[in-house]
Amino acid sequence: MHISMIGLDPIGGTPRLTFGYEYLAGSVNLIPVLIGLFAISEILNKVHLIDLDYQIIKNYLLKK
Repeated sequence: MHISMIGLDPIGGTPRLTFGYEYLAGSVNLIPVLIGLFAISEILNKVHLIDLDYQIIKNYLLKK
């Protein structure tokens, strides 16, 4: 929701959440943001699965 607030205020024209960057004054494109959010969630999911696999292998090797 905060991502949609980046850019110029449509009524007053004042910059919101641009932090002094002129590039952000034109707001953020939706497609790259959605791709980035999907990629981050997939990376976190894969890291979690790798950690689970590591724990299973570790427990298996410790039982021997």
